[in-house]
Amino acid sequence: MSTQQFQLDNIIDLEKWQKLQDSLSLVTKMAIITTDYKGVPVSQHSQCQSFCKAVRQDETLSPYCQKCDARGGLDAVRLNKPYIYRCHFNIIDIAIPIIVHNQYVGAIMAGQVLLKDDSVELEQIVTRPSSKVTDEKFRSLEQDYTALPVLTYDEVTTISDMLYHLCNYMVEEAIDKNAVIESYRQALTANSSAMQTNAAVVQEHSAVLANASGLQGHSVVQANASELQGRSVVQANASGLQGHSVVPDPSADPLNPSRLPEQYEQTSNKSLMKQLVNEQLLNKPLFNEPSSSEDLVVECISPPDLGIKKTAASSILQPAFDYMYTHRSVTIKLTDMADLCHVSPSYFSRLFTKETGESFSTFVPRLKMECAKQMLESTDSAISQISNELGFSEPSYFIKTFKKFEKCTPAVYRKKAWENGM
Repeated sequence: MSTQQFQLDNIIDLEKWQKLQDSLSLVTKMAIITTDYKGVPVSQHSQCQSFCKAVRQDETLSPYCQKCDARGGLDAVRLNKPYIYRCHFNIIDIAIPIIVHNQYVGAIMAGQVLLKDDSVELEQIVTRPSSKVTDEKFRSLEQDYTALPVLTYDEVTTISDMLYHLCNYMVEEAIDKNAVIESYRQALTANSSAMQTNAAVVQEHSAVLANASGLQGHSVVQANASELQGRSVVQANASGLQGHSVVPDPSADPLNPSRLPEQYEQTSNKSLMKQLVNEQLLNKPLFNEPSSSEDLVVECISPPDLGIKKTAASSILQPAFDYMYTHRSVTIKLTDMADLCHVSPSYFSRLFTKETGESFSTFVPRLKMECAKQMLESTDSAISQISNELGFSEPSYFIKTFKKFEKCTPAVYRKKAWENGM
C-alpha cells in the first residue's frame, strides 16, 4: 500500500470518528484525542478537562504536556500495546497505538484522570522542576485539579484494552475496504482495456470481410470467363459426348469429405475439427457465405452460452439469476443483485444461500468456471483472453479460482478435454 493509504485522514471518515470519540469519552469519563503517526492531532479533543486545558494553554507548562504525549506514544509503539503512565502533574494518561499490518498508523491519547488507589506504581515519564511560577499556576488551578475524574486501576486498564481493540479493528477494516475499492477500480480499467481490444479485433475482421467481398466479386468474373470458354469447348465436342453419362468428380467440390486433408480424418476432437473446417472455408475460393467468418469472430470474443437457465424457487431471486446467467463477462456484486431484486443485501444473501445451498461469493465464481470450461473445450483462446472475457482483472487470479473449483489449472483441463475428445 502507498504511504497515503496509511494516513488516518485518508483511511477513516474523521467526522464520523469524532462523533464516536465524543461518545466514548462520555462513557469512559476520559478525555480522548486522536493523532497520526507523526503525533499531529487529526481529531478535536473530546471532554478535555478544564485543568489540562488551562495547563496546555500556558506557555511555560505546555511543552511538558507535548513531551509527555510524544514519549507516551513512542513507548506504546515500542511495546505494541497500550501504555499507561503519569504525566508531569501525576495525572493518569494512556497512549494507545493503532498498528495495522505491522505498521504504526497513529495513536489514541486518553486519560486526564486520577487513580482512586494512588499507591499503584506507574512511571512518570516527564519530570518538571519546581518553580515559583509553576507552583503559583497549580495553586490557581487546584480546584480544577481536584475535580478530575477518579477511576480504579482496573477500570483504567479495561478502558485502555477496549479502546485498543476497537480502534485497531475499525482502522484495519477501513484499510481493507479501501483496498477492495482500489482492486475494483483496477478491474474496471482492465475490463475497459479488454473491451477496446475486442472492438479493435472486430473492426479488423470487418475490414478483412470487406476485402474478401471484393475478391469474391473478382473471382466471379474469372469464373464467368472460364464458364464461357468451357461452353465453347463443350459445344465443339458435343458429338463425342452424346450417349455417355457424365459422372461428377467428387474432387471438384472443395467441401467434399474426400478432399479434406488427411489430418481432418485422423482427429476426433470436435474443437480441432471445427477449426480445420473453418480454415478450409477461408482458404477455398471465397464462395462461402461471409456469415460463417462472422460467427467465428463472435465466438472468439464472447463467452459461450451455457444453454441453461436457473429457475428460482423464490420468485424474488429470479431477476438476479436471469442477470447472472446472461452477464458472465462482468463483475457481479451482491449489492447490485439485491437492488435488482428490490431487497436489502442481508435479506438477499439469506434467500440466496437458502436457494442454492452456497454463498453468493461461491456461486458466482463457480458459474464463471462452468463458462470457462466450455471455452477451454470448444476454443483455442488464450488463457488470458478467457480471463478477460469472464471479468477477471488478472489471469493469475482466474487460474487460482479455476484451480480451486476444478483441482487443476485451465491449461491442464484443456489438455485432458482435448485428449478425451470432448
